[in-house]
Amino acid sequence: MKKHFTFLAGSILSIAICLLLLPNVKAQAVTDDTLPKAQIEMKVLGDGYFYVGELNNFTISTIPENAEEAKKVYIYGTGNINDESGLDILEYQEGSEWKNLIGLPFGVKGVGFPLQNATSTFRAQFSKAGTYKVTYRILRASDDVVIAENELTIEVKDTKEVATEEELLSALANNQIKEIKLTNNIEVTNKVNVTRNVTIDGQNHSITFKDDTTGWKGNYVLQVYNTTATIKNVVLAGGDAALLVNGSNVTLEGTINVSENEFGGIELSQGTGITNTSKLTYENATLVNTTEKYKQPTVWTVGTNNSLVGTIPFTATTLVVEGQTQYYLDILNSVDTPSNQITEQLVDSSAEQIEVLASASDYISKEVLNELKGKDVDVVIEVENGVEISFNGKDIKTDFTKDLNLNIEVTKQQPFESHILDNSTSKLLFIDLEYSGTLPTGTKVTFDATDMYSAGDTVALYYYNSKTDTAELISKNVTIDKNGKATILIDHASTYFLSKTTIDTSDDSDDDKTTGKDDDSNTNDDNDHDNDQLDDTPNTGIIHYMEIAGAMVLVSLAGITVLEKRIK
Repeated sequence: MKKHFTFLAGSILSIAICLLLLPNVKAQAVTDDTLPKAQIEMKVLGDGYFYVGELNNFTISTIPENAEEAKKVYIYGTGNINDESGLDILEYQEGSEWKNLIGLPFGVKGVGFPLQNATSTFRAQFSKAGTYKVTYRILRASDDVVIAENELTIEVKDTKEVATEEELLSALANNQIKEIKLTNNIEVTNKVNVTRNVTIDGQNHSITFKDDTTGWKGNYVLQVYNTTATIKNVVLAGGDAALLVNGSNVTLEGTINVSENEFGGIELSQGTGITNTSKLTYENATLVNTTEKYKQPTVWTVGTNNSLVGTIPFTATTLVVEGQTQYYLDILNSVDTPSNQITEQLVDSSAEQIEVLASASDYISKEVLNELKGKDVDVVIEVENGVEISFNGKDIKTDFTKDLNLNIEVTKQQPFESHILDNSTSKLLFIDLEYSGTLPTGTKVTFDATDMYSAGDTVALYYYNSKTDTAELISKNVTIDKNGKATILIDHASTYFLSKTTIDTSDDSDDDKTTGKDDDSNTNDDNDHDNDQLDDTPNTGIIHYMEIAGAMVLVSLAGITVLEKRIK
């Protein structure tokens, strides 16, 4: 059954009302058999589409071919729609008011209104998506003969395109919109709450929380609250976190970028009064988080009533915040590495000292060291083997091109062969840095020296050049403090040793003995120094033995000559 309605353009309606109200004027049907020619134009306003659950406007215009002749003809209009079940509202505009057209005939058959050039505005609302056919015709009032007819195709969508915060919020408020598509990057001034089943397709655009202040304020870019939702191909940035899954079932699809949020990416939890499991499915998604770092995970859950479904190889840890399981894309961000400790403390721009705990196998990344460059902040690194390394960021003069390995071995066992040290009777303590390369100027290395020296002893510091088997005096006055610790100041990582007596550092070679320059091109190879020694020391020893043997031969020959002369 089709839904029928009778309507005329608003301007015609005004004329009709005037005619009906004037007591001495009577509207009559024209009995002229001549049928005027006319056209009907129908047009959907806005973007040309209707959206379920929303009132959308359209216009109908009557256009007679001969306006003067047409005025003699009185008409009325009728219309119908092919599927009445989807139509909720149909109204025409009269002045500032909207009047219903469904089920209420307009006009009096046999009387009608003059046919003239006129355009009126109508609006309709549909409850379901689909294609609808609206037919409108004008008939001569005297005998119901059709003068003109036209059909308007209306496409009703349950997908809405949005380009602003206002449009996004409006689409979310319309419960009959099933999918929202972003056509532009959108800035929002408040958390966007999703409280119904809907799909948000960012189409690779962004939703950015504007002017989020430093510190936790609960400013999620999106919150999906106690419902089901799908989120696709979007960047969520600028908030305390990108997304809160609050007692909801959320499916991620495509590329989801949660970078540039202050505390991390996606939280799963239950708010007050919510008991539903928070579920995040990412089987068909790629998660991107370029700002992930320690304590700023890509995903984290609060409590135990949460579920993650997907194949992304997260590294999970419960050791960062009590009651949370944090998930990291990069395994290095999941542990409290020296680099992470420095980065976390650098957030406080007023910090004067950064304290770091490390193991001998740890390192500081070159990126973090270069971030420290030029900053007036002391960095104190306590290594678990009792070694302390400290420097100031302002003393980093050049960019680091490799990570700083923190392994420093302090031993009384000579770690290499050396003709200048092999027979030394001095009490030597060796400091061997696994890293090789330039250090911040005046880097301090403090270590326990009680294996060799006593508190109050004064010893000398030497740099050992493994390539030339020479030693260079760096300082004559290294004092062992009351706790048995020694502190040395170095600018380059290599091998050093302490000695209680003077070491003969004489060498016939012209090699440059500037501290550590022989190792500038070395990599962090455990065997750097041993390889150097194996290359150089044996050859050096052979040369010395050959010189001694040659001298002994010459002395022997000279003695024989003298003996012969005496015999003669």
